[in-house]
This record gives sequence, C-alpha cells and structure tokens, in this order.
Amino acid sequence: MSTSHNALQRAYFRWAEPHYLRLPLELRAEARRMDEFLYTTRGGLALWLGWFAAVAGSMAGLVYGVGMPWGLALVCSVGVWLGILIALGSAWLMPDKFTGTRLWRGACWRSSWPLPAPSPASWWGG
Repeated sequence: MSTSHNALQRAYFRWAEPHYLRLPLELRAEARRMDEFLYTTRGGLALWLGWFAAVAGSMAGLVYGVGMPWGLALVCSVGVWLGILIALGSAWLMPDKFTGTRLWRGACWRSSWPLPAPSPASWWGG
C-alpha cells in the first residue's frame, strides 16, 4: 500500500484490515490490491464513474420508462448495482464458491421458495 493516501483512504484501509485478516493468506494480498486499485487510482475512478452512470441509467429507465417514483427507483437501482458489484468481487476472491454446480443448486433451491408473485405495478401504486 502506498504511503500517499489521504485521511479518508487511510481510515478506510484501517477499517478494512480486520476484514483482510479473515481471508485465507493467499487472498489477502489480492484483496488489498483490489482495494488499492478501487480507492486510489484513476482506473478506480473510472470504475466508480461507470457504476454511478449505470445507477443513473437504470434509475432513469425506471422513472421515465416504467413511471416509478424517483426515490424508489434510486433505492432499487443502487441495491441491484451494489449487489452486482459485491457479487463480482466475491466471485473474484473466492471462485471455488461460484462453480457451475453450486450456482445451479442454489438457483434451483431459491426458485422452489413458495413466494407470492404480486404485480410489479402494485408496488408503486399502479
């Protein structure tokens, strides 16, 4: 880790250190490298700008295309794109937990939940 971090970056890395220690030894360096990229470089800035553009685009689609209120659209968009970002990071750090067989078994198990399927229009008063 470079020594030229600002106060916010140093605070983040102090907060993240206990989480790094929970990872297997061979993954710690990779996790630190990923965080260094995401929070200190221009490449990380481009990634975050792309993430914000994806959130804004999906939010605009929900507001103008479907008629969802902007607050709910913001919550839904951030939730989906944050989930995708976390899932991709997890798959990168622990690929053995994301094998085809394991994903298929999880998808089949989740699809067997007896959940009602309300109309999406009823979620925002339509």
